[in-house]
Amino acid sequence: MRPTASLATTLVALALALPAAAQEAPAAPPRGWSGEAELSLVAASGNAEAQTLGFRGKLEDRLDGAALLFEAGALDAESTTTRRSAERLADGSVVLREESETERTAEAYFARGRYERQLAGGWSWFAGAGWERNELAGIANRYTGLGGVSRLWFESATAHLRTDAGVTWTQEDPVADAPGGDDAFVGLRLSWDYLRQLTPTTTFTSLLALLPNLEESDDLRIDTTQALAVSINAHLALRASWQLLWDGQPAFVAVPVLAAGAPTGEVAFAELDELDSLLTAALVVTF
Repeated sequence: MRPTASLATTLVALALALPAAAQEAPAAPPRGWSGEAELSLVAASGNAEAQTLGFRGKLEDRLDGAALLFEAGALDAESTTTRRSAERLADGSVVLREESETERTAEAYFARGRYERQLAGGWSWFAGAGWERNELAGIANRYTGLGGVSRLWFESATAHLRTDAGVTWTQEDPVADAPGGDDAFVGLRLSWDYLRQLTPTTTFTSLLALLPNLEESDDLRIDTTQALAVSINAHLALRASWQLLWDGQPAFVAVPVLAAGAPTGEVAFAELDELDSLLTAALVVTF
């Protein structure tokens, strides 16, 4: 599915949900520290060997008229391929050989923080900073600073909608530094955070961030996550989420140039894919 189709579906769902949510009485947010931890694990062994481990944590402190938020996460996946061969020796016997090779298929990390101060009429201002790494997507380090305004359109015990608009500064350290790349730039951040409780135990969330580069119009990044969580008890839930990461100007990977099978010392640059997709099932602990 293309990112635009996913966004259109989400917009329709929001349009249907807004009238009902707007009539609900607002609920005061709880004060003090709260948080959640999300853990996903997939492991296979035997004839096929693979392992995927994911972690995501969020910690928030709500004060009088202010909030402080910290988030961090990691994803690591690897698979092992076994190659078998057979050789007949001079004495007529056959020898079987096995060679195993483990390859990392996904590796990503992020950490970010945000401070928000309330203004009048549901408005607030915010400032924050973040770091992320995804070497398989060509990003060794990406540092971001941002500031802007936020609007809480409605908030109740069963629904909320918040939108952000801000200015960002980004510094990127690519894995392969292709000629002509712009590693530091000013951009925008336009986002929403929508939550709707569908049943007493089921909650839908939709997160969207549009990140255009103000210095290059073709450089647009989109980060959207749709998630459905089912509560087990007051502190445990199972969550299924689908994240799409779109990069209008993806990073490059350096490919060694060979001549007659021998390395020449030169490299050619190949552009990576524009779209990454991540489907996750996880156990969530809230506190």
